[in-house]
Order: sequence, then C-alpha cells, then structure tokens
Amino acid sequence: VDFASRAISIARRKVQAAKVSAELHVADVTRLDGITGSFDLVLDLGCYHGLQEKEKGLYLDQLIRVSAPGGFWLLYGFFKASTAQAGPGLVPNDIDRILTRFGLVSRKDGVDKQDRPSAYFLFKKK
Repeated sequence: VDFASRAISIARRKVQAAKVSAELHVADVTRLDGITGSFDLVLDLGCYHGLQEKEKGLYLDQLIRVSAPGGFWLLYGFFKASTAQAGPGLVPNDIDRILTRFGLVSRKDGVDKQDRPSAYFLFKKK
C-alpha cells in the first residue's frame, strides 16, 4: 500500500521481474477499506512518522484490523528533536500509543542519512 501511484507502479515492475505474487494498492493508510485479510507482517518504512496526530490513531486502527492475531509490524522512523518541533518525526508519545496495541519485540537505534536519530521497531499484535 502506498499513496503514490508511481511507487506502486515501480513495485509492480519489481514483483513481475522477481516472478512472485503480491497484492499492491494505491491507498491512504488511514482508510484501507478495500483491503481485507489477515496479514502476518506489515512493513512500514517511514510512513507512520510522517502522519499527523489524528492520522496516526486511524492508521493504528487499520493496522489492528488487517494484522493477523500475533502478527508483526516492522516500523522504521526517525525522531524529532523535540515534541514542539513541527513536521515529521517520532516522539515518545508515539511509542507509548503503539504499545497500547502492540507489544515491543525489538528495537534497533541508529541515525539516518541526515544524521537524525532513528530506529527500527518490531512490534507484535497483542
């Protein structure tokens, strides 16, 4: 799922080249109405940290709905310097909100290409 049709087009070409089967959708992660099923793994490389506060809650609602019981969510994001800073980035409250719905399996901290603190998180649906 990606909101950018160009990203989905590129993914389709990669899926065909790899000769694998995949279901790809252009959609808003806060409204995954056309997506059904129960997924064992959801991969998020930089989506959650770019959403507005209200959108983050809606996205988590959708993740809970489409994730299999005991399913995993692999999340990558970078952190804001402070909660008062505008723009994208994770803040401590984001992690607290996630932990009400998912258990933390692992966390690997690092820095991104712009020298911002970042982390990979592996969560498991409660």
